[in-house]
Amino acid sequence: EKLDEQMKEAQSVLRQLALPWAQLVESLESAAMPDVAVLQVQPDAASRILRVTAEAKAEDTMFRYLRRVAAAEGFSDVHLVSHQVREDDPRRPLQFSLQVSFRSAP
Repeated sequence: EKLDEQMKEAQSVLRQLALPWAQLVESLESAAMPDVAVLQVQPDAASRILRVTAEAKAEDTMFRYLRRVAAAEGFSDVHLVSHQVREDDPRRPLQFSLQVSFRSAP
């Protein structure tokens, strides 16, 4: 049982290492906007889904960013997962999370 657990963990690590990191970063950078700060990127290698947490100055900026991510090479099925105004920050940015499917380069 312990060996099976270790094998599953090793396979998970290998999937993460085999992710097309350069392509993922390049695609995210192509969608970058001056008024959007990417805070966190969490890939799920098994399901080929990338979850991104970011902040925008306004709601319209957030939606423009979502459209830019949807248009980025290698990404599809972009969904806004959550959003909220950060009341604890005097600038009151809009923090949001999105989920996007990704594929490897041909």
